[in-house]
Amino acid sequence: MQTLFGRPYAEVHPLTDREAVREADRWGLLERAKPEDLRAFPLNFMDMPGKYLFHCLRQLTWRVGPTASRVLSLLGSSFEEAWGHNRTHLVGRLEAAGQAGLAADYAGFYLCAWDFYRSGYAGSDAARQAVRHGVRVLEAGRRLAQG
Repeated sequence: MQTLFGRPYAEVHPLTDREAVREADRWGLLERAKPEDLRAFPLNFMDMPGKYLFHCLRQLTWRVGPTASRVLSLLGSSFEEAWGHNRTHLVGRLEAAGQAGLAADYAGFYLCAWDFYRSGYAGSDAARQAVRHGVRVLEAGRRLAQG
């Protein structure tokens, strides 16, 4: 990671308690993927017309987005490695850590959501596929957090 302006983040805000970071990430995985929420999530949106599925994906994005970083943190990556890279890099790191299924669903969530966007929000199949990938990402993160 290269600092473009100012002092490096580690100097400004040193992260000395790596275990506290991992525990916060574990809590985030468990809290954002409660089983009752995951069971209800697809049912709330399965009969909606395509244009309303955008709302569903927005609700999933803030839950799915940090999952890769949280999982990498739990698997022992440093804060900088887990949280300091883009999604493409994180997918590769998940694959390298033996989490190929999670990596595929994580990438699938964003790729299907992108297809939905490119369809002008008319391609409801792409949105529904994104929802399936997103729920699987959250379920996998929860399983890993539970140990």
